[in-house]
Amino acid sequence: MVRHTLLILFFFALTLHFAAAADYVLITLLHTNDLHGAIMPENAPGLAKAAALVRGIRTDMPNVILLDAGDMFHGTLEDYLTLGQATISAMNAAGYNAAAIGNHEFDYGIDVTRSVVKSASFPMISANLRNKTTGQSWDKVTPYVIINAGGVRIGILGLASLETISLHWPSEIEDVSVLDPISTAKLLIPELRQQVDVVVVLSHLGYKLDKELAAAIPGIDFIVGGHSHTTLDKWEWVGDTLITQAGAFARYLGRIDFIVAIDESGSKIASVNGKDGKTWNDQINKPLGKTYPTSPLIPVDVQTLDDEAVVSAYLPYREYANAVLDEVIGKAVEPVPNSTVASSESPAANLVADAIKMVTEADIALIDVRSVDSGLLPGPIRRRDAYDLMGGYTRQRLVTVQVKGSELISGLAERLLKDNKLRLQISGAEITFNQINGSKANIAALTIGGYPIDVNKEYTVAGQAYVIQGLMEIHPNLKVISDDFSTTREAISQYIESIKTVRSPETGRIKPIDR
Repeated sequence: MVRHTLLILFFFALTLHFAAAADYVLITLLHTNDLHGAIMPENAPGLAKAAALVRGIRTDMPNVILLDAGDMFHGTLEDYLTLGQATISAMNAAGYNAAAIGNHEFDYGIDVTRSVVKSASFPMISANLRNKTTGQSWDKVTPYVIINAGGVRIGILGLASLETISLHWPSEIEDVSVLDPISTAKLLIPELRQQVDVVVVLSHLGYKLDKELAAAIPGIDFIVGGHSHTTLDKWEWVGDTLITQAGAFARYLGRIDFIVAIDESGSKIASVNGKDGKTWNDQINKPLGKTYPTSPLIPVDVQTLDDEAVVSAYLPYREYANAVLDEVIGKAVEPVPNSTVASSESPAANLVADAIKMVTEADIALIDVRSVDSGLLPGPIRRRDAYDLMGGYTRQRLVTVQVKGSELISGLAERLLKDNKLRLQISGAEITFNQINGSKANIAALTIGGYPIDVNKEYTVAGQAYVIQGLMEIHPNLKVISDDFSTTREAISQYIESIKTVRSPETGRIKPIDR
């Protein structure tokens, strides 16, 4: 970390009409967001390659800070089987300086979140994430950190999405509350501003709210964003605040270069590469004689060699995962396809629904058909094949509730369809319906276990947590029978291990009429 008063910066200072007595410190912020466990994806960029770029920039530039704006782990089988440790170990090896807490950091449950925060060698920050009982900062997550870079004090404040609450089953976030991010920032930014020379908000709010944040609160120099997976490949300013976001999955590495002038009156940002559409490459005397990016994002080329330290940290987790995933657990004697057209059923989704019903011993099982990613081919079924039936984006916790027959009919009417397609599939029941419009159905007939539904009888219904939450939006007082069961992936695996021989499940469980 060097304070630069070299000749080349002196000429740069003259170009910008700064006092010759000032010192100038050049700082480079690098950032990622929404990694979702993309460390070494097949035939795609990822953190291992992005980290190699980071290492090269650290060698080339004097003051480099690496940040992440949340949703770090969750999304790969390595993270699923190691409860996030695979990605956090890779991030430790990459040398992150701070990271914001994203909503998906809670997908494996609150104890896993605590464990990951403890395992990280860098601080995880969030100003609006609080302990529900005390109102204080949650666990070891602090509101902000202050990093000294070449004598410049950089304050980095984290903000979590309000959706952290709505997207999770209550027991996954049992002692967490999330305050309004903009109100929280309005309170804390002036406090932080008094302590530092530069203010960075590490935001997991999404692009739209980042713009609102910048417009509402003066004193923020940079907003490094996440959550919306927005690829901001041009410098975007709201007033004096630069907003940036690097897409997702480490396909891009974000970069901000800026110079801070330090003199007797204090410290302030003197120049930012790319501001007003002008890059430092346009200067006759470029800072430090370097060449600078002409975009706020650096594409991570799939041909880039992986960073050795990240690979070394990550590979033991991948090898462990492969050993688990390559175990043969059954055999498919015919294809189990997943194709769906209009209101036709997916045999693969029916298979998943059957698995949930067996494992939970519920009367009925529901499955979000959109969460089923693939089918099965004839032949041996590895645990990997069973897990791969489900998309990697959500954990798929299973919940069982008690539902009155009349409530089940009205709940299915509201949730069976979405945009003229089946949203739900079922096990243990058969449905006949008239389509009222693209998102609502009239349930003409419903049988459970071969018998017509009794509107006054109580039934047990199991499904993915967010599917059950959808029913509870319509009927809030449903009784929860179990919410600590296994995940959908584990249910599929247990089901296939139990039956050994898999055939394509019958369709015709859901029958549209008068279309």
